[in-house]
Parts: sequence; C-alpha cells; structure tokens
Amino acid sequence: MLGIHQVQGAPAWVPGLFRTVPRFQQASQLLMVWLLLAANYFGTNWARERVIEYPAADNAQVPTAYIQQLDPGEVFVDNEVASDPGTLQQEAKPPEAEITQPSGPPPVLSSVPNASGSIALTFDDGPYPYWTEMYLKILEVYQAPASFFVTGRQSEAYPALLQQIVAAGHEVGNHSYAHSLMGKQPAEKVTSDLRSSTEVIEKITGQTVRYFRPPYGDYDRQVVDLAWREGQRTVTWNVDPRDWEGPGYNELASKVVERARSGDIILLHEGKKETLNAMGIIINGLREKGFRLVTVSELVAAGETANKPGKPQTPSQAMSSRPIPGNSAVKSRSLIL
Repeated sequence: MLGIHQVQGAPAWVPGLFRTVPRFQQASQLLMVWLLLAANYFGTNWARERVIEYPAADNAQVPTAYIQQLDPGEVFVDNEVASDPGTLQQEAKPPEAEITQPSGPPPVLSSVPNASGSIALTFDDGPYPYWTEMYLKILEVYQAPASFFVTGRQSEAYPALLQQIVAAGHEVGNHSYAHSLMGKQPAEKVTSDLRSSTEVIEKITGQTVRYFRPPYGDYDRQVVDLAWREGQRTVTWNVDPRDWEGPGYNELASKVVERARSGDIILLHEGKKETLNAMGIIINGLREKGFRLVTVSELVAAGETANKPGKPQTPSQAMSSRPIPGNSAVKSRSLIL
C-alpha cells in the first residue's frame, strides 16, 4: 500500500515528516481503514432502510425490456435487465424455493436463424370479406402455407372466413380482440383482451391458439408474461416491407425477396391490394432463392431440429419448396426501406 509520503506530487516536507515520525504513517493508515469500514457500515444500513421503505405494489413489475419505436411497424427490443425492488425479498429465498417457481416465457420470437432455409409468411388484421378469400386462392394456387394473425372482433364478425383459413391448412394466431395498443396497459385489461380473442378464435376453429402477435408490435414484459400464461408465445417479425404504405406491388415484392434470409418471419397485412398483387412474385422469388415456406409453428420446429439430419419434411414444407412457373420475375431495383 502506498503511504502518503509516496504519492506523486506531495509537498517536499512530507517525506521528511514520515522519515522522522514513522508512527504517524501507521496511525494515518489505521485511520483510513477505520473510515472505510465506517462508511461501508453506515452505507449498508442506509441502503437496507431504503429497500425496506420502498413501496412495492402487489403487481409491480419492472420491465426487463423496453420498446423504442423507430417507425410504425419497426420495433426493436433492448434487453436491458432492471431490478424489481418488489422482488428483492424473494431473491433471499433458499435455492429449493426458487427451483419450484414456474419458468418464465420464452424469448419473443422474431426469427429463427437456424431454421434450415425455411421462411414464414404471416398476414395480420383479418379476416376481411373478399380479401381473405382472395389471399387464400393465391396461396392455394402456389401451394404455400401461411400463418394468419387474426383479431377477435373480425373473427366474431366473419367466422366462416376464419374457418376457411383453417380448412385450407393454414395456421391461426391471436392478434388481440380489438387491435389496440397493449404495452403499458393495466394487467387486467391485457388479460381480458387476450382471453376474449382467444375464446372467440378457439370456439370458431376448434383449435388451440399457440401464438400471439401484439398489434403494432407494441408490447412490454407484462404483455409477454400474460400472453404466456394464456399458453401463447409472443411473435413479432424481422422483415417488414411496410405494405400498409401502399407501395407498388413490384417494389413491395423486391423488398421482401431481396432482404429474405433463412428463418425470417415476414409481416404482411390482409385487405391490401398491392399485397395481394405481390404475393405470387414474393412466393416464387423466395423459392427461387432456395427457401421453403412454412407456418410459424413449422419454422420453430425447423429451428429445433436443424441439427438432426434425416428429419422428414412436413407436408407443407414439401409442397412449399416447388416454384410455380411463369411468375418468377422480380424487377431489380434499389430498395427504399
């Protein structure tokens, strides 16, 4: 340990003082140690009092992720971990108590990079009269599976269209009941919306809803947790051509095809003329690049079995790997993203 007389830049008389009075150096070092111990003692007590006095609400949750909205439809999550003062007392429980606690939800699914060349087409906001039937016809012609994230309100209004989606072999996910923002909302409101939409969809389709996509990509940790409690994993996307802005169908198709990578989840919307016109170009363009079109469930499964050779393809994977001749042209142009 450096004494005060060894500190660079000390006055000239200091070294002499310690040479003549060595006991002063020892006393000063003991004083420094005492001061550090005292500061640690009082600082620890002050921090403990602050924790005890902190008013932790019954349902208080400090998000472990926050949303930064850059553009409509483009949401990025920063996984900064924040401590929840309301759980500090729980962290002191013995290890066996922690083991018995239920595991949290899996990460929000935006892509599956190791999905062995598979890509998922997804369509939001339906079902819509006329539009849903036209989308289904295009998918049938191209033998392409897809995942439809539908709202409870639209499904309730047009149950026959939702049944057609399921009958055609496509996957159905939850997109809330009324397509409203869900981040930073009371837990009761989020839970009520999730259950209302789930009840409508499952009653019409007779199938269990496994995935939830928050409207506008707006969610926080609470939304992810509550969706998982309802048995639904939160799904977003990583390719958004912004078809709601109404670009030309060739430009729309170029944005999707040129940006496509293995494991992508592509966001498209029902009820859009340009999207409908671009679907054939998108499907063939992706297949010509060697991608297979699958549902979200199959994309997850492909990621889980990527390292297991010899795994047979599912029926939709097999049918989704063949290009349809005559619609393969995708105009080359610079992307406007």
